[in-house]
Amino acid sequence: MKDVKVKILSNIKVEGSYYKMTLGAPYIARHATPGQFVQVRCSDGFDPLLRRPFSIHRLTSNQGIEVLYEVIGRGTGILSGKKKGEHLDVLGPLGKGFTLPRSRAATIIAGGIGVAPLVFLAEALKNKNIKTTVL
Repeated sequence: MKDVKVKILSNIKVEGSYYKMTLGAPYIARHATPGQFVQVRCSDGFDPLLRRPFSIHRLTSNQGIEVLYEVIGRGTGILSGKKKGEHLDVLGPLGKGFTLPRSRAATIIAGGIGVAPLVFLAEALKNKNIKTTVL
């Protein structure tokens, strides 16, 4: 876990109130495992005071991470207005993460914003040649 200043590579509206933000975060990308999360400071000041937790949605090919989030309050509202090239303070990776199964098959079930960490998990299962069904 490390507190790092990261560059926003993209911040796009996916649909409705859902956004996908890509961050240039080599340290976090190197150390993250599926199921872990980051804490993002939404502004440079103290409003809002607390960081917001986001699951790591997936790793990118250029040593970055993606987070999928829904605008539901002041903090995520501020984040939705952030532009490519701006910087954020991010703490991570945090949490224990998922234990990958030793079986040959796995089933993943999720809905809504709960799907965010499961893309990273599905990609890790694929890399271990574990047949994965997503519902």
